[in-house]
Amino acid sequence: MLHVPIAFACILTGLPTAPNVVADDRWKLVFEDEFDGKNDPLADWETFGDATSQEKGLKGRGLLLSAPGGERGRPAYAGAVTTLGGGAVRNERITLGISWRDMSKKSTDASLALKIEYRDVNGEVLKTDEVQTPVNEGRKGWNETTVTGVVPANAKRIDAAVVLVPGSRPVLSQILVDELEATRAAPPLDLLGGGDFEV
Repeated sequence: MLHVPIAFACILTGLPTAPNVVADDRWKLVFEDEFDGKNDPLADWETFGDATSQEKGLKGRGLLLSAPGGERGRPAYAGAVTTLGGGAVRNERITLGISWRDMSKKSTDASLALKIEYRDVNGEVLKTDEVQTPVNEGRKGWNETTVTGVVPANAKRIDAAVVLVPGSRPVLSQILVDELEATRAAPPLDLLGGGDFEV
């Protein structure tokens, strides 16, 4: 008996490909923060380094990250971490996006790291999806950065992190971030259970 993948089998028989096998592209917004809370704009965040609430965000306040470059020894990272709601579902797709602008007074070789961290039941990191964008490559005004990943097995928690990574030049790097959004989508339906379709 001949075994061929289902998509190829449908081509052979002239049948349309099964729509349920295609990835479900319906994304659900699960976290949004404009850093503009009236009581505490950073209530949902654990901050480190020089991270403060600041005016002149995209629509209101924003999160200002500052880090001196050229530091010997341990670099002075600045950033913030929050936990996304909804738990962790294996193979679910996560997309994280943020708006940011360079506030440095001098040219800098710092970079903005946007991370999705998947942690186990003990809080240990199982996997990290990360995008680093050089700050000086951003256009004047507001920029957008996104990172996408897939939830690994055994993940129990998903954290979102934004980090200003200082450069080697001895200048103060500053970025203002705003409007962080996280969306999630179900994994593709696997009606074959990993097997093949028989024709």
